[in-house]
Amino acid sequence: MKLLLILLFVVPCYSQATTSYDKFKDQTTVSAESVHIGGRLHLEVKAIQRKPDATQYYLVFRQVSRSWVFLKSHGLIFLADADRIDLGDGQHEGKTNGHYGGVTEIMIYPIQREDLETLVKSPSLEMKLGPVEAKLDEKGKKGMKDVLEYKW
Repeated sequence: MKLLLILLFVVPCYSQATTSYDKFKDQTTVSAESVHIGGRLHLEVKAIQRKPDATQYYLVFRQVSRSWVFLKSHGLIFLADADRIDLGDGQHEGKTNGHYGGVTEIMIYPIQREDLETLVKSPSLEMKLGPVEAKLDEKGKKGMKDVLEYKW
């Protein structure tokens, strides 16, 4: 008689989002792991909650390069299937990288939860940030999904 032993391992699936709490501002920040979009452009998704039911969502793009890419043009538009989501010019911050040369540019765009959900659910997602166009696959949308699924 042979005995067959089958072991099942159940691994919980947790979000890759990290949290931090600022006791002076009484706010919690949830940040998803940065995702490479293309070239030297990276996307990080953040949510900030100061009180229950008052969560603000942000898309934060960062690029380190030899010269300014987004200084004059940093409007952000998504094409999510038939939906066009225009997030405008957002906030652009930049600095030179000291004696090593090059610049770091950061672009911050507030986004409504409903628009973020539309981006995550879209089977086909394209974006244009200033002069840069890119397609986002499931890996590119992972940070958005992680922040949306965070349990406050």
